[in-house]
Amino acid sequence: MTRVRVVVPSERHVQRARERGEDAETRDALRARLVAALVADVFAGAGEVRVALGEALPEVAREDALLAPLLREGGATWTRTVAAIDAAIGVLRGGMVDDAILARVPMARAKTLVAATRALDAALARVGRVDARCAPARLAKAIGEIDPERVRDAVGADAVVARWIVAWDAADAAWWSALDAALRRAGGGATIELAAIDAPLDADRERAPL
Repeated sequence: MTRVRVVVPSERHVQRARERGEDAETRDALRARLVAALVADVFAGAGEVRVALGEALPEVAREDALLAPLLREGGATWTRTVAAIDAAIGVLRGGMVDDAILARVPMARAKTLVAATRALDAALARVGRVDARCAPARLAKAIGEIDPERVRDAVGADAVVARWIVAWDAADAAWWSALDAALRRAGGGATIELAAIDAPLDADRERAPL
């Protein structure tokens, strides 16, 4: 009998699925379990990453025309700068835009982000850590390299179905695609169920505000 796990966006959806007798968990929970089981890296959380970036960025700023004036001003201006660069790195990592890709962009801001990203990663590496925002990409790579049977055992099901999840960034799409490929080799699969309207639209119905 094929074991199917339903993957949903929130704990509220998990509860509803379980009330229908389905085996369910959130996408975040599944991803976290798979990272713990299949990825060897030790990940740094948001606070540790921000501290590491704050310590590494001044060295970058001294050689960077965009950052140097902000570093000299210091105070709240520099704090906001560190936060903005941290957020930008997060967006790039969610989109799986690594520094090698960014380095080919002929813009001063791109070069600043490349230097900041490399400095952050070097600072974390010195203490044996990896930015947790890299976890989905690392998971995609790990799933593609290990035995599909091990992947299936880590999932705890032969097949997974994503339901009611409409937001997929590049990193989540990558590990889900890798999961599908691995589970298919093991006789299952990972699919995305699209939401649908249960009944045909009534052309004569009075229009609602939307």
